[in-house]
Amino acid sequence: MNKAPITDETKLADLTIGDLKGLLREMMESALQDFMGSLPDPDQGKTIRPEIEAELEGIEAGDSYHLLEEIKRTLGLDVNE
Repeated sequence: MNKAPITDETKLADLTIGDLKGLLREMMESALQDFMGSLPDPDQGKTIRPEIEAELEGIEAGDSYHLLEEIKRTLGLDVNE
């Protein structure tokens, strides 16, 4: 069954729940993009410390890194016990 496209003339009563969810999702995504686009970059003009940059490059290159859960266990901070 082919549905007619949703236009400005489409009545709310003619929409399915899926149609309505899709419209709401599109509206929220658009609003968030507008909002995020209007925020200033808090890091603009700042530089990354050399040791942080080296660590990020290592992670990007596939060097080992530790997961938060692993670090918690090592420090005896395992909250699941």
